[in-house]
Amino acid sequence: MEGPGCLLERFEKSHRLLLQTLMSGGSTGASLALKVFQRSRGGFNWGGLVSTLTREEPCLEGEAHSLAVKPLVCLFPVAFKRNLLAFLHRTHATVPRVCLLDLVRSFQQDPKSDSWVQALLGVLNRDLESGDAAASIQLTSECQQRVKLLSEKIRAGSELGTGRGPRGRWMGYFNAHSENYRKRKSDTVGLTQGSASDSEDGGSQSKKQKVANVGDTAVHCGTEEKAAEEILDGPVLDERLGGAGDCGLLGGLMASGESEKLQPSLASVSLVSEGQGTSKTGSVGELPDRIRSYFPKLRELLESDMEKSEPGSSEDLQVLNECDPAQVALLCSVLRLSEVPEQVLPQFCTVLLALSPDLSCSTAAELARSLFLSKVLSLTEPASRFLMTAVTSFCSRYPRPSCCSLIGPILQAQFAGSVQMELVCRLIEDCLDPEHYMLVFGQVLSVPWSEEVLSVIHTLLDRKVALSPDQFEQFIDRLSQQAAHFSKSMKFAKLVLAVLTKHQSSVTVTHKNTLACSLALNETFLKKCLQAALKRIAAV
Repeated sequence: MEGPGCLLERFEKSHRLLLQTLMSGGSTGASLALKVFQRSRGGFNWGGLVSTLTREEPCLEGEAHSLAVKPLVCLFPVAFKRNLLAFLHRTHATVPRVCLLDLVRSFQQDPKSDSWVQALLGVLNRDLESGDAAASIQLTSECQQRVKLLSEKIRAGSELGTGRGPRGRWMGYFNAHSENYRKRKSDTVGLTQGSASDSEDGGSQSKKQKVANVGDTAVHCGTEEKAAEEILDGPVLDERLGGAGDCGLLGGLMASGESEKLQPSLASVSLVSEGQGTSKTGSVGELPDRIRSYFPKLRELLESDMEKSEPGSSEDLQVLNECDPAQVALLCSVLRLSEVPEQVLPQFCTVLLALSPDLSCSTAAELARSLFLSKVLSLTEPASRFLMTAVTSFCSRYPRPSCCSLIGPILQAQFAGSVQMELVCRLIEDCLDPEHYMLVFGQVLSVPWSEEVLSVIHTLLDRKVALSPDQFEQFIDRLSQQAAHFSKSMKFAKLVLAVLTKHQSSVTVTHKNTLACSLALNETFLKKCLQAALKRIAAV
């Protein structure tokens, strides 16, 4: 069976970033894909995407490797299928009905789908039947009103009186919900305790009556309300739902009765990402008590207005220096640092950079990955001022961890475009020292080259990166290998010219012969200029 990268080459370029996000986003692939979809400009060509996904492809099946024909979507990894179905559930209102029907029929041709894919497929079927998966949930009138109010607030992005502008919309809602929830809990506790001044008999009757009323209210609201509260309070439930953390999907699974098949998945605290081999835990339960005690403070810090945060806020983040790499990764996961709004990032990084002593390399690397990587990879237009400010400040303070966990993965991303490489070039120019140029250059030599990657190499050469003899040898070999592929590329021709002018002292006789063969393949108007520059180089 072909690898995922080969499968993606069958799609139009306008679809590849979305599909790459669904494939490489792990348990949050659907959420990241939704951001990519929302940022896409113009009408999205659903017909072209679905026709390619449902196109029949020959493949080898079973241990006997017998030849079979299946829809292309069935050849993708399980993680991709889960994320795709969760993404389609979120966007089904914008997808043509005939496209959804074709996809459902294609999925049904794969009898070996796991239970999670089958459950998500059932939800998508109900979306097609009713147009709204939430309509099939049996709720009391009171619960229906609460769900309706919640939906209106989410759509409108209500600030709920926070007065903090766009940054306060989501956080303000969840803060208000948490306060109401704590108030309900304290009221319930107060009811059970009663008043010390009441008579014993009267107090007992009053307490029984009040507790009974509370019980009746809970019965009327039903288990759906409890589940909704768990969604709002629980930090990682949507990750267990394959990246589709909305009430409609969970409600659809509950209404269909398919949640029974998924009990082991929902009961498990940790989730192993498909194809990654690493465990993503969704609970702070595995952390030591001392570190776990900081979790509420850290969540409050992320949800607060950091411009008005107290000076002691950085002391809460000192817990990062007490964690080993695995604990830092767990803490970043449960705090959902990858979902911190871009407007909050500069203030949060300011607090991070105020820590003393400095963070360890492993901790800084995990923070860079959690805070920035998914945001950068999902960009379809130049990064916002908030994101650039946060990334540059963090990268300037921790350049080596940023090279390893941010710049390196961006270069390795198969469909990273000009927007991502432009950001990398800015980080090289504004944040890195000469010693880090060599580190990034080594990463460039290990990834496939594209027009966008050539821009990064240009930037490094302009910064006069000091290459070791081995690195320069590898560089000349790569130039020779890529000469035919970039024979008409002006960017590649200018790159070779930069080598011949800025690194001519490193060019040996062997290098001259290699470059001469490469220049013979060049088809740009700079060909004669390049050949003349090569002749002027004195052999070392």
